[in-house]
Amino acid sequence: MGHIYTLALLACGLLFSIASLAQNNQEVLSDTAYLPPVVEYRGPPAYPRSQIRMGNVGAVELSFMVDSQGEPFEIIVLRSTHNAFESNTISAVEGYRYKPASIDGSPVAARQSTVVFFEMEGQYNTVSKKFSRNFDRAQKMFVDRPLDERKLEKISAHIKKVTSPKKKRMCEHAFSYLLQYQYAFEKSDPSQQINALNMLLMFDRDEFNKWSCLNLDQTVFFRNAHLELLRANRHFGEELTSYLRFNKLHPDLAVKHFTGRKEEIAQSSSTVSGSSREVELPDRGYAVIELFGGQFSIGSVEGALSELKLRCDTGFLELEPEADKFYQIPENLQRCELQVIGDAMTRLTLNQTRGNYSDHSS
Repeated sequence: MGHIYTLALLACGLLFSIASLAQNNQEVLSDTAYLPPVVEYRGPPAYPRSQIRMGNVGAVELSFMVDSQGEPFEIIVLRSTHNAFESNTISAVEGYRYKPASIDGSPVAARQSTVVFFEMEGQYNTVSKKFSRNFDRAQKMFVDRPLDERKLEKISAHIKKVTSPKKKRMCEHAFSYLLQYQYAFEKSDPSQQINALNMLLMFDRDEFNKWSCLNLDQTVFFRNAHLELLRANRHFGEELTSYLRFNKLHPDLAVKHFTGRKEEIAQSSSTVSGSSREVELPDRGYAVIELFGGQFSIGSVEGALSELKLRCDTGFLELEPEADKFYQIPENLQRCELQVIGDAMTRLTLNQTRGNYSDHSS
């Protein structure tokens, strides 16, 4: 089974923390024996000099493939607190080495993900007095009911003030995303709620210690909110991924609070013949969507697409984008995420259907 691997390197007062978890779900299939990649070397990234001078900390979450030789390829950033940390993180991941995944003893490519934290010794899970005052003020504004549009505009302006400084301690990043989630909740904007929780849960770690920004109850609360939002919006692939990540980080908590969740996700997704969602490519020029069905199609494209990539638990495929063509996901690839590449701000509709998909996740 997959594990959380952590590496801490203390040098020149800087701490690099790498929390790596396999996104692929390593269940042994009924007629095949699957073994996930095993890390053999994982070096720390170089802390960007510009960010050292500014005293900045941050985090980067990446997805990548590990080939049949145990070397990472197709490394992409899923999200980060600051793009200044991204290139050094990618360079570090390029140097990782694994014992490759295998099926019945034959090496295969496999999907992995990593969260890398750039931290400074002594900050731990603290926030500044100024941030604490501004955060508390925002909380008071949220409880001042009723929240009409005028009050929401004031809250929005205050949140921008709280979250705008480039220099933040690690937990100030996390609590900034918490405020953004609260605001999106009050605005009844599920897309922004999901985005904010994606960022907030990047700070969910395998241990509750001096580096933790969220306590146990907060971790369970926001993970459940994330799962419920994804379910309500039929993002079943992301819901399963979110659950699996929590299960790997906190197996005891998963048993206590989310027993049967994986089966519920499978039941919910099996009752719908398909789903559609609107996707807009961000400035980085690609979006990544976790698929739940065996078929998908791209439609209503406004802009330009250049490539589609299937990044799967046991394989990788590059596809040419064709409007309204149904792509069948080979069953042997197991669960896949779809990387849609094109011009920034390109908009499209992603349609998913069950097809002949088999879920081998655990």
